[in-house]
Amino acid sequence: MPVYGQRSFNVAAEPLRFIEGADTIRIRAVDWAGNISDPIDLRIAPQPEVAAGEACDLLSVDNRCAEGSFCLDADEGATCVAPSPPAITGGHVWREGQSLTAAIEGTDATRDTFQARGLFLDANGPIPGGDAFLGARRHLRPGVHAPGARAQHHIPMGATSLRVWLQDDRLLESEPRDFPHRGAAPGLGLGDACDPLEVQSLCDGQAICPPARRPSVLAIEAPAITSATYVFDAESGGQHSHGPARTC
Repeated sequence: MPVYGQRSFNVAAEPLRFIEGADTIRIRAVDWAGNISDPIDLRIAPQPEVAAGEACDLLSVDNRCAEGSFCLDADEGATCVAPSPPAITGGHVWREGQSLTAAIEGTDATRDTFQARGLFLDANGPIPGGDAFLGARRHLRPGVHAPGARAQHHIPMGATSLRVWLQDDRLLESEPRDFPHRGAAPGLGLGDACDPLEVQSLCDGQAICPPARRPSVLAIEAPAITSATYVFDAESGGQHSHGPARTC
């Protein structure tokens, strides 16, 4: 595995083909100029298996999770957990022409929900060929959170609602839930709180939702240069300018 720009580093090698009977592996490092390090010999040992609920190595080098579980990176540290499906707790689907916007709320104990899929319905039920894909904007966390999704779809004639499933990294799915189409997603005015999932923050060309440190809709203004310095380096022929700028 290449490593650049670091004096000290840790790397995880791709799985190597094991030679029956070998009990030691000799490793050398090679740099971009072809220089080779002194070798180091490591004893080959069985990889420890970690039970569900115990700490684990996210790279699956120092250990691996027992069959039926996987290593989950959580706030309190990486732990082996058993997969569990997400659950939908609420949400909205807005429609404007052929544009579909959705904010789906749910929970997932293993925090690995990454997408939602849908199926358009009419008054008689599912519409043949009416599948829709809604990529989630962020993984679900414990509690109720909304993996928002915005997508352009060919909305079938007569479609009145969207049946939604949440899907996680293990391809486990939630129970489906039907959401009737509403009108256009509500717009936001200057000073309104921004949607952190960027689903309802439909700012036009004169407004913007800035980073979370200033989480309200602001008017777009041109930057203002407060000072500047111009320098010519005769030796190198280089020209440089710099100076602070103020933006809103």
